[in-house]
Amino acid sequence: MNELSQPEYPQPLVTFCQGAVSKFASQWPPEESRLADAFIAHFSLPKLATFESQLKLGESLGIRVSEVILPHNLRGHNRCYGNQREIQIHHGKLHFITREHTLLHELREILEYIFQDMGYPTANERSAREVRAETFASCLETDIFGDMLKDIFQVAEGIGSKWKRWGAFFLLALFGIAGLFSIMMFPAFEDQILDAASRNPRNVHT
Repeated sequence: MNELSQPEYPQPLVTFCQGAVSKFASQWPPEESRLADAFIAHFSLPKLATFESQLKLGESLGIRVSEVILPHNLRGHNRCYGNQREIQIHHGKLHFITREHTLLHELREILEYIFQDMGYPTANERSAREVRAETFASCLETDIFGDMLKDIFQVAEGIGSKWKRWGAFFLLALFGIAGLFSIMMFPAFEDQILDAASRNPRNVHT
């Protein structure tokens, strides 16, 4: 395992990456779903991952997260200045529904920088890294959302009335389908809107 060449990486992320390499070395690179599961377990992520909770996670990791005005076709990006890592999320109406996803995507890109410096890249081409970051973010959101649904399901099971209980199950199923659909489809849908907006910027108001 190579030593890291850039000391500005947050130590909690370095520790996670070192653990991931040790755990998955025989099957490297790991599937993003397995990496997401390991990330959730390592950092004990809450079952309701709001944007505010992600901001606190970034702060605990030593990563500054801010909302700024970025080009219309850019949902977010990460950068390094001095010894500070920063993730910038586009601040605008078109980006509000996918801020959580974008933050997790950028966080996965930082993990990839660490893996590369350790000599264990998970992808060599930029397009492949982007796909992995998108998949990682979606897997994290799906796992967290699924855990939340399990808790709600347990509450619904305790409802005394049979019809109310089945009604709660039905509403829970609808909520689950809607939630999973938004996790999987909203980022791509937003990208299509941004692509159209970049071709006709007069129609965009952020």
